[in-house]
Amino acid sequence: MSTSAAGGRAEPAPDLVTLRIVLEAPPPGVDFGIQQGRGSIYETIAKQRSAGGDLSFEFEVDVKSGPREPTDFGGPIVQGPRGARFVYARSAKA
Repeated sequence: MSTSAAGGRAEPAPDLVTLRIVLEAPPPGVDFGIQQGRGSIYETIAKQRSAGGDLSFEFEVDVKSGPREPTDFGGPIVQGPRGARFVYARSAKA
């Protein structure tokens, strides 16, 4: 368990789940990756150059759940507001 800075309450540490995104036959000669970070402060990680076949990306995200709240996802790769989370698979500069 981790301890919250406010009030010293113990909060459960988030669980992790591994996700896989498969880009099916993206255009050859283009770099693709996963966005880590938000807004203008981000980097493209796990870059791969397409050769015409499928590209696969695996990464971990936090899973947060509680008795009174629906399951939610978080971490530096997860984007969007609660209830509408997503991950960017993007083309990257060579």
